[in-house]
Amino acid sequence: MMCFTEQQKQEIVHTGMLVVEFKRSVVKASEAVKEVFEFVKDVLLQLADRTTKRLQVIHRGYQKLPLKEKYKAVRRLDKCGFTEKEINLMVGGTYHCRNNC
Repeated sequence: MMCFTEQQKQEIVHTGMLVVEFKRSVVKASEAVKEVFEFVKDVLLQLADRTTKRLQVIHRGYQKLPLKEKYKAVRRLDKCGFTEKEINLMVGGTYHCRNNC
């Protein structure tokens, strides 16, 4: 429920619109914005799903590579500036912390 002061009512009427019409237009605009956000959310979720599926295909293909080819990929990632932890998470999926205490 929207409430307006007398001054706001006068400004709305001055524009040539009734307060009820103004309220309806505000509600319609908010519903339109809500629909746009829902559409964008759905598109982003679809994009995330597609990306996940493609990355899984790449990961399965990587796991089937011989060790020599895997090492070449790790070297390339190292040259790109990734840390050992990031590379292990990308390549193997896990990172084992080494504690020298």
